Amino acid sequence: MINKFLYSVVVILCAISLLSSCAVTTESTEASSETFGNTSDASTDLTSSTSEKDEEDKQAARLLRYVRANFDRIRSDIAVGEGEHLATLAVLLDIDESKTHQFYQLSKSHFNELYPYDETTPEQLVKHLGHLTSHL
Repeated sequence: MINKFLYSVVVILCAISLLSSCAVTTESTEASSETFGNTSDASTDLTSSTSEKDEEDKQAARLLRYVRANFDRIRSDIAVGEGEHLATLAVLLDIDESKTHQFYQLSKSHFNELYPYDETTPEQLVKHLGHLTSHL
């Protein structure tokens, strides 16, 4: 009887220990929300029939959303000429994979043109990037 009680207590304590060691995240992060948005947009793009102009508009909207959500991180990546956010930006700008390193160096060397003011907006950055990438 005591052994059965002791066994039950040990099983319960082990279960509590295992459950308490699991980390649970209930809050979504900005990055996961952005990823979900991009994934949703991509699946919508694949299932809907739209014109080429509509596709370009959607791509431009995705690019602007990404730049707005990650503006400061993109600025930091451009300043050093590499980074996760700059890599994602290259994909969204449809930079050929063989030219991404060139894009990184070009954006770094033109940092002052991409960010001419402290108050540069995401819209201005996208416009400047469009001019810059036309040289690739």
